[in-house]
Amino acid sequence: MMDLIDRCHLDSILDYVCKVPWIAKPVPTKDRSVEIVEPVPDLAVAFRTISIKNEKYLPELRSLRTHMCPEGVVDDSCERAFPFFSVEVKGKRGDIEVAKKQNLITASQALYNMYLFIKETDYINVFFDQVRFFSVAAAGNYFEIRVHRAVEVEEQLQVTGDYPLGYSFDTVFTSSERSYGKSDAAGMVKNILCEYGVKELHGILKKAVEGVLKKFGESKRRKRPASEVFESFGSQRQRLNDLGFDND
Repeated sequence: MMDLIDRCHLDSILDYVCKVPWIAKPVPTKDRSVEIVEPVPDLAVAFRTISIKNEKYLPELRSLRTHMCPEGVVDDSCERAFPFFSVEVKGKRGDIEVAKKQNLITASQALYNMYLFIKETDYINVFFDQVRFFSVAAAGNYFEIRVHRAVEVEEQLQVTGDYPLGYSFDTVFTSSERSYGKSDAAGMVKNILCEYGVKELHGILKKAVEGVLKKFGESKRRKRPASEVFESFGSQRQRLNDLGFDND
């Protein structure tokens, strides 16, 4: 599994982790009795958080922090942000359908996490047109790569008014269609990680985080604490006194 991503030559802005559960708030569901299982991908590739934004800004993201870093934030720090590639491996006797379903759960959560950031910006169309998640499912000699995307659903089909998403995917390669070797598989994954992840998705997400921080910062400035307001009044009175005005 590690050979698949060529971990020794992974791009400097990428990082990977194995079998770590995600704790981000799950995607909404109409049936509240249905428990959404948290993703625990066998392998996930994400961006190094520092390549997106300095970690000191994480507290300013408020509740969006765990959507940027779904593995969780500890002491205002996290190593990885926005996973965009997952692998599920079931061995020679494993059930490939289970692997595919697990990837669907991971992909929908990852796309939802990215959506929450990009919807706060002025370029939501970029999300639907360009943001993708890739997955690999493998069992025995079977090997499959999918590209997942979010789609905007009609209002009557939406789970909630602020959640207009549905999810779809295309199968871009299966081993049943033609033979493949480890080098072939690694080559396809390298293209996903570098040509799409590093060269395209990274810039979109970095811009989205900047936009969210700017928006939240402007909102914070508009809502000044009462203590600051009173302090400004006091400062104004002091300045008037310094200028020789009696403002009793």
